[in-house]
Amino acid sequence: MPDDTISFKLDKSLHTGDTIYLQADTQKYLSRMGPTGIEASKDGIDAFCAFTVTVVSPTEIALQADTKKYLSRMGATGILASKDGIDPFCRFRVRTLTR
Repeated sequence: MPDDTISFKLDKSLHTGDTIYLQADTQKYLSRMGPTGIEASKDGIDAFCAFTVTVVSPTEIALQADTKKYLSRMGATGILASKDGIDPFCRFRVRTLTR
């Protein structure tokens, strides 16, 4: 796994088929924008903010947008909902919060 993998912190276990909504430190929700774009731009949750989880390992998930496309890292910092299947760039590391 590359060192530039994006990590999300969670306070519960995820299961394949779960729907999640991701909120950035700006308090904006991650949302699909246009055919493939992903931005932390929404003040509230709508259908474009929902992502379906696929657990690919005990510490990694893939996320599927409402278009059924998987989120994928593109280049050094971008994320697009553009893949039909899960490849190494669609895998996101998950860390559980400790309280």
